[in-house]
Amino acid sequence: MDILALDSNNNIMEEKYDAIVIGSGIGGLTTAALLAKAYGQKVLVLEQHWTLGGLTHEFERKTKQATYSWDVGVHYIGYIKEGDLMTDIYDYISNGKLEWKKIKDPFDTFWYPDFRFGVSSDLKQYKQELCTLFPEEKKAILRYFKHVKAAANWSAYWFLKETLPRPLSWLMALLKKSKQAFFMQTTQVYLDKNFKDAKLKALLSSQWGDYATIPNESAFWGHCMIVNHYSTGGFYPKGGSKTIAKSLVPTIEAAGGKCFSNCTVNEILIENGKAIGCTYRVQEQGKWIEKTVHANKVISSIGARNTFRKLLRNPIHPELDELKHGHSAMTIYLGLKDNPEKKLGVTGGNFWLFDHYRHNDFIKNENIAEDPAQFCFLSFPSLKDPSRKAHTAEIVAFSQYKSFEQWKDTEWQDRGEAYEAYKAKVAERYIAFVEKRFPGFKDLVDYVEVSSPLSLQKFTQRPKGAIYGLDLSKKRFELDCLNAQTSIPNLYLSGSDVMIMGVTGAAFGGAIAAAKIGSKLGAISLIAKIKIDNQKRKKQGKSMKIYS
Repeated sequence: MDILALDSNNNIMEEKYDAIVIGSGIGGLTTAALLAKAYGQKVLVLEQHWTLGGLTHEFERKTKQATYSWDVGVHYIGYIKEGDLMTDIYDYISNGKLEWKKIKDPFDTFWYPDFRFGVSSDLKQYKQELCTLFPEEKKAILRYFKHVKAAANWSAYWFLKETLPRPLSWLMALLKKSKQAFFMQTTQVYLDKNFKDAKLKALLSSQWGDYATIPNESAFWGHCMIVNHYSTGGFYPKGGSKTIAKSLVPTIEAAGGKCFSNCTVNEILIENGKAIGCTYRVQEQGKWIEKTVHANKVISSIGARNTFRKLLRNPIHPELDELKHGHSAMTIYLGLKDNPEKKLGVTGGNFWLFDHYRHNDFIKNENIAEDPAQFCFLSFPSLKDPSRKAHTAEIVAFSQYKSFEQWKDTEWQDRGEAYEAYKAKVAERYIAFVEKRFPGFKDLVDYVEVSSPLSLQKFTQRPKGAIYGLDLSKKRFELDCLNAQTSIPNLYLSGSDVMIMGVTGAAFGGAIAAAKIGSKLGAISLIAKIKIDNQKRKKQGKSMKIYS
């Protein structure tokens, strides 16, 4: 791996790039692919992990019985719908190569001790079923979904404020500010003001794990965005989540760009107050070598904290310290002996298993291996992606980072028997928790591997292993330093910190950065290019496919 080239006199010279993207998560890849395809820019993507894709990558394990594979973050994606802007962006940057399969209904099931509710991808049916169960709350339920849609419309002002040229961006900022107080109240405050039934309030906030911020702390807007995101159901990439990066990298390379893994960026270089490049470490022939690369723009997709605190010689924006770290989680990866659809009656949808209705108490477990299991998310990747070689399941359980702090400064291979025993105990506890709802689940398990908050911290570089990075609090959205254009000229942010967490949220952050960089017309230029190209490929039968 070498980014050195020869000039006309065969002298070694540094290869030049229009932009450098730090981090190959969906946010960074979206920025790189949009700059490459829409604006013909030559982009270098540097990834510290040994594989590209961030939390869209997959991994596999081979046993004597089977080869198992799991996604690490793409459990499902919402609002894959023809005509939707983000769907158009996926189509554009993948050149129609991404394909999506709709998850069978109910795509989400909220399962409480005395109550079970399956969510339909038909929003009208979803509303009707809620109103039938809670007839006295019908008026409030219908008003709630109007507010959910209003929140999605309000987010358009946010996107346009960041991506339109002045004075249009100022107008969008005024429109955004007009509803800000309402949407920035906490989810719990909204629910308490508008609903009486405690069970209904819990049911409506069941998806808080999708943004990892409890109702007492989350901004209502963020909650609404998740509900709206899944208002048309859940979708999964055909061929698995690994196909996302696989379909975007050729778009970047077609414009002369490159995507490198195993490259750890050490510092963003600043000269005369402007970002001019970065230094990074790469292993070549068994030795670590530090390299320097320059570009007109530097885009960081590894989070605002990491960007401003770790990669700048003079750290900036101390106000980031006022934000809480998002909550962390453990994931239990399971290889199964047989088809869970046949044995358990599941069809590929996700299950949210709760032991009580008090969502604000679920993160209070002091010791996840010792405290009783109260809540987990259960997913079956192999039923969403029929191309997998063997059946799998995943259990995600939120946990306190402090349970693992004693091992935080030790490499994973040196953490010893106590660490492995602790993880094994967590797995045993949560497999038993699932067994209570699905008798026979435990007997299906053939292989177990547990990822702790330390794994999340290592592979994402997010402080304290925060599963989604920054939390979804009001304070987060009050900080100007989380805009795509940073206070340092030529330095930009991409990814989830720019707008909101999740695959599509991070991709939107990536699109905002690309629109800011690519043209003075911002979104006007970018959206026009996307629409024209997609229409052309649709006529040729080369557009992205969505399967029911």
